[in-house]
Amino acid sequence: TCGTCSGKKFKEQHKTLEVKIRPGADEENIVFKEECSDIEGAEIAGDVIIQITQKPHELYTRRGENLHAERTGSLEEALLGFKVELPHPRGPPVVVESTKPLQFGEVITVVGAGMPRPNTPGFGNLYLTVKFTVPREFTKEQQALLRGCLDK
Repeated sequence: TCGTCSGKKFKEQHKTLEVKIRPGADEENIVFKEECSDIEGAEIAGDVIIQITQKPHELYTRRGENLHAERTGSLEEALLGFKVELPHPRGPPVVVESTKPLQFGEVITVVGAGMPRPNTPGFGNLYLTVKFTVPREFTKEQQALLRGCLDK
């Protein structure tokens, strides 16, 4: 009989495992092979599996290294463009700008404004889907002004 484990092939001990989570890590599992076991009599120690999960973000949805967001703007912005600063999980805000008329559901791409690419240099993209609200009614004067602008 072993003096350390009294024949149980099991010894209680505290062990520190170092986990390195890369910046921008997506959901994944980190596995330490044959590190620990809580089963008496096990011939080989079991694996320790650490699962990394992400909290949902209030603005972005992540797909791989790319970030997706939606923005609802006004009819004026849809016709004349807009400039907006979006908060970003990596740090400074990202400026998204359009200077041309947009279609409902059009996607603006900001290259390199996504999350870090795993095991390669560079970053994914940010995709902003643009939606806008249209007024339910116009006054006769507004209708005349719009017709004058759009009849050309």
